[in-house]
This record gives sequence, C-alpha cells and structure tokens, in this order.
Amino acid sequence: MSLMDNEQKYGLVSSLFHWTMAILLFANYLLGSVVEDFENNPFINMNLHMTLGCLIFLIVTLRLAWRFLNLDPQPIQQNRMLKKISNNIFILFYSLMFLIPISGYALTNADGYLVSFFGIDLYPIFNKSDLLEDFFEESHEILANLLLLFVALHVSAALYHKYVEKIDIFKRMGFR
Repeated sequence: MSLMDNEQKYGLVSSLFHWTMAILLFANYLLGSVVEDFENNPFINMNLHMTLGCLIFLIVTLRLAWRFLNLDPQPIQQNRMLKKISNNIFILFYSLMFLIPISGYALTNADGYLVSFFGIDLYPIFNKSDLLEDFFEESHEILANLLLLFVALHVSAALYHKYVEKIDIFKRMGFR
C-alpha cells in the first residue's frame, strides 16, 4: 500500500488519519456523554476528554494539510447533485471537527478551568463567565450531536455505495 493517495484509492496516511479520527471521535463522544457521571473515576474524567479533544483538533489540522498536499482519488459518484452534497458534507465534517474542540476549550475556560492536554495546562482564551459557559456548553453539545448525525449519514452513504450501487467503497479507505 502506498503512503500517498492515488486516483483509485486513499493511501496509508489518509487511511490512518480517517480511522484514527473515527475511533477518537467515537471514544470522545461516548466519554463526553458519561464523564459527569464518573467525576471521581481516575480513568473516566474530564482531563481525558479534554486531551482527546485537543488531539482531535491537532489530527484534523494535520489531516486537512495532508489532504491539500495530496492527490484526491476520483469521486465514485457521477451524479452532479450527489457530488455537490458530498462536497458540502465534507466541508461540514471538517468544520464540526474544528468547532467542537474549540467550543470545548472555550467552555472549559468560561467555566473557570484550564484545558489540560496530557496533563499540561494550556493558556486560557476566556475568563470565567457564566453567560459564556452556558453558550459554549449548549454549542458544544449541539455541535457534537450534529457530528454524530453526519457520521451516521457518512456510514449510510458508504453502505449505500457498497450494497445498492455494488461499489466496493471500503477498498478506497481500507488498508489493502
């Protein structure tokens, strides 16, 4: 398997970015959903949620840079409208993968805490503010739920291509 993408499929680096992000996003969504129920648990806590959020932000930045430095495989979708929908969903996916960690960072600061990344406290971008905390808490939750919706749409589209259109879509993003 090539490191670089080609016209037929994504390369090793893109595949690793894709599946690493999928795992991190899934894990951090679940963690964020239950973290307040496990306040005193050393393994499930807000520091882990914050670290994964920062890691997601860094990886999505690297992933986007890699995408611009690389050749995109040819689109499998020939229908013009579906291509446009696919491109718009791509933009929304990346926007959400940036906005969710940013809103989480802002929420943590507005709640009066520093964001922790592997135990290192990061510089605050906001001072404590109940008004901002409420705004960012709602924003963070809504954005995370929107991302979950788009992930479900993404998986549904992949399954549609595989089973309805009979295109082996998983070869494009797999490790073969």
